[in-house]
Amino acid sequence: MLHEVDFSQLKIENQQYIEKIDERNQELLRLKMMAGNTLQVLNAYKKKLNMLTMEQDSVKMDIASRHELLSRIDDETKIVEEVHVLFSLLYTTMSGTANRSHISVCVTNFFYSGVWGTWSTL
Repeated sequence: MLHEVDFSQLKIENQQYIEKIDERNQELLRLKMMAGNTLQVLNAYKKKLNMLTMEQDSVKMDIASRHELLSRIDDETKIVEEVHVLFSLLYTTMSGTANRSHISVCVTNFFYSGVWGTWSTL
């Protein structure tokens, strides 16, 4: 059997529990809002990271293509230097014995037979 004092005590305890529940609900709401803000910041950083990763991939492909182009240019430069040496020797050798038109024919034949092929045309 409950007395009036017990009811008063229960009301007081109930009010205290309600206040604690309200405080914890407010704390929970604050934490949920903080988590939401943190999630928005995280998503913004993820988006930025994704864009930077795509840009990095693009730059890597650009660097690779430029390395390939540089390699081809180096190869062609070596070939041109070799051709220059060969034609210098040809010119020096033939300049005393033949006329310049014969040298032009040799050069033309060389280029038409495939400049970047074998050097056997000389």
